Amino acid sequence: MKAPNIIIDSGAFSAWQGGSEINLKEYIAYCQRHVREMDVCVNLDYIPGENGKMDHSQVAIENSASKSFQNLKIMKSEGLSPMPVFHQGERFYWLERMLEEGEQYIGIAPYKRDHPAQITEWLDKCFTILTNKKGMPLIKTHGLGVTSCNQCIRFPWHSVDSTSWSIGGGMGSILVPQYYKDKPDYSKPPLTLRLSARKQHSGPRGFDILPAMQQDLVRKVANDYRIDMTELRNTFMGRWKFNIQYYLGLAEACDGKLFKNHANSMFKSFAPNGKGYEPKPIKLYLATLLHTNHHNEFLNAYDIKNRLLSYAFLKDLPDEFLQQYRETGLPEKKKPRPRKMSLKQLNSEAYRVKRAIALRDRLARPIE
Repeated sequence: MKAPNIIIDSGAFSAWQGGSEINLKEYIAYCQRHVREMDVCVNLDYIPGENGKMDHSQVAIENSASKSFQNLKIMKSEGLSPMPVFHQGERFYWLERMLEEGEQYIGIAPYKRDHPAQITEWLDKCFTILTNKKGMPLIKTHGLGVTSCNQCIRFPWHSVDSTSWSIGGGMGSILVPQYYKDKPDYSKPPLTLRLSARKQHSGPRGFDILPAMQQDLVRKVANDYRIDMTELRNTFMGRWKFNIQYYLGLAEACDGKLFKNHANSMFKSFAPNGKGYEPKPIKLYLATLLHTNHHNEFLNAYDIKNRLLSYAFLKDLPDEFLQQYRETGLPEKKKPRPRKMSLKQLNSEAYRVKRAIALRDRLARPIE
């Protein structure tokens, strides 16, 4: 497998939820040491509120946006090119400041708890600024946590990231594409269904109580994805495989999409006439756990190279960890299995002498 493509997130949100903070100087030093091992690092944002409790007041949001912008300037002054992030709720002044500063890769962060229609309205305003009047993107954009069908298809993202591919699968959920002319149609929202053996009878989405037509659809998609139904229903790995293939299909379906929904408001006057570029298929980065190999072994097996790693977890690991991860795609090096010995070797004189010496040395050790 080729080396993974890595985005390093600051981990500010994870730390904030736990009541701690990320040290800016230490984050800068880490990114400087590993600048060759990552695609991009995300700016260290300041989050309004304390100890995981969000402060939605406009004063707090404005203060956090200003501090985040100061962090961006400090990181750039240290020779880095971090990705700034524009959050839903902040004034569009801050997005325009990023463009004025010449940023070429900006993260866009919707507020996940908002109604999808309000998120779409906000994103419409963002991309009215970020695309020309032909709908061609002027810079690269990264959608933080943006993997819903409507939001991926509607906007010309350069990249997005997802945690739901594994979280949903672990909780028994799969994303089932709709079909048109016997082929999956990723331009339409998928069905979200429950397949976990423990949850198959709970709730209105349980597999065994689905209409026969929907059950047949799941079986058809599983067959197309080459996933055994028993594995799908009874293992999270089966559901990971299913959801990964859905997201890869969705990313491919976004090839060449232009933005055609310029907002009919004050934002229309901001739409620039600059030269844009033809959008390409979305690069899908998958948020990845680092405390276990099985997450990463799965991604390696599917040749998923785009990974999102959090500095909140990386900072406590040895400095050589990231280089090792780049080489193997795994948090830990696999220990070679002990070589099996033949019966002839076990009965050999050399082996018996070796074991006798080892036993003598062990008995000679002082008892502590």
